[in-house]
Amino acid sequence: MRVLTLLLLVSIASARRGVAQVVVPFRPGEVATYDVEFSGIGVGSGSIRVDSGPNIDGAATWILRFAVRGGIPFFRVNDVLESWYDPARQVSVRFAQEL
Repeated sequence: MRVLTLLLLVSIASARRGVAQVVVPFRPGEVATYDVEFSGIGVGSGSIRVDSGPNIDGAATWILRFAVRGGIPFFRVNDVLESWYDPARQVSVRFAQEL
């Protein structure tokens, strides 16, 4: 009977804590940069950056920015893509791009 009572108390305590916090492999402030090559020749660079963002609909967000710049003659790229990411729900709540 004591074991059953203990299991019941543990399950109630677990239910009150709610959903476990999600672990993501990156945090605000992290930056990854890349060099872009075409046939062994450097033609540009790219970066991925994580910044703290505003609260959207009551949820804290991070802004994930992907930027790429460079190109070859007659084909230039200067693009920025941004995603407002809710780390608790692991969803994008807003998206913008500048091409």
